[in-house]
Amino acid sequence: MEARKSAEPDEPVGEVHHVYADDTVNVTESHVVDGVGEGGERIVTGGDGHDTSVQSDPAGRVEVRVGRSPSKSESELRTAQLLVQRLNQDGAQWDPPQLTNASARDERGIDCEASGPNGQRLKIQVTRPERAAWRELARGSAFRTSTSEEALVEALRFAIEAKQTRSDREIHLALDAVHAPAHALRSVAETFRRQHGGWAVSVGFQEIWLVGPSVDLVQRLAP
Repeated sequence: MEARKSAEPDEPVGEVHHVYADDTVNVTESHVVDGVGEGGERIVTGGDGHDTSVQSDPAGRVEVRVGRSPSKSESELRTAQLLVQRLNQDGAQWDPPQLTNASARDERGIDCEASGPNGQRLKIQVTRPERAAWRELARGSAFRTSTSEEALVEALRFAIEAKQTRSDREIHLALDAVHAPAHALRSVAETFRRQHGGWAVSVGFQEIWLVGPSVDLVQRLAP
């Protein structure tokens, strides 16, 4: 279900999406507000302990606040869930993804897998383009920073490059921007594809996706 959030004329208009995450252990509800207006682009999440806000401006500056760091397994599974939802929205028929065992992670670099209707396996490797927020949150305080769209684009490139040695044409690489969604700004994804899209294809993954906190913010980077 969706509802439109009212906004002032100079603020981005936002769509409110109520998001349910079911990891077979518990079900949580959160909301995501995202929109684009004359003042820039905005992403706000909250409701499940992962309160964040991202606001860009026409000059390319981005203000970021991240409230809490999720566990690695929580983050990986939620990223895979959103990616599968997007792929299914595009016509695929994948079952809900599951975390893989330690051997799959260590030997093949696969964090989550999902089954298809004819026995196919969707293999997902998850990586985080955000680094600084998690270090700061580990000290117990909320993370706030001012950055640029250019720096966010470069962080995506660096995250992909760091996984280049684990690339495989059978693996989908998912860049986790679920709980730190600055990298999921549409302008960032568009600039990345324009500047680095050809290089990203050459890295060697089957597909590369940027996964934000809602299905609408799951964006293909390559091919």
